[in-house]
Amino acid sequence: DCPTAMATQHVVVVGHGPIGQSFIEKLMEKKAGFKVSVLCEEPRPAYNRVMLTQYFQDLDGDKKDSMKLSYWSEAQLKENGVDLVYGRGTAIHREAKEVEFTDAAGKSA
Repeated sequence: DCPTAMATQHVVVVGHGPIGQSFIEKLMEKKAGFKVSVLCEEPRPAYNRVMLTQYFQDLDGDKKDSMKLSYWSEAQLKENGVDLVYGRGTAIHREAKEVEFTDAAGKSA
């Protein structure tokens, strides 16, 4: 029935910036049972870009380490059932419900 159908639905978030992360958090709050994957072009999970200037200006290495730039770590994404995929989206096929991307090595998937 409905709960089983919801559990099989797969949401793919293309882009893991602040907006993509916010969308994922809202999905998790709803506990809708979706399978969630996020396609991230950068080599790390979403981070607070506003803090980057301060991060690079700060000469105190200990303080840098305590500045949690990432919204969620890779471990937190995994704990929340989010599949983090490093790659760049290249095409969305709506009717087929597929997303094409190149992985970090440049291979198409």
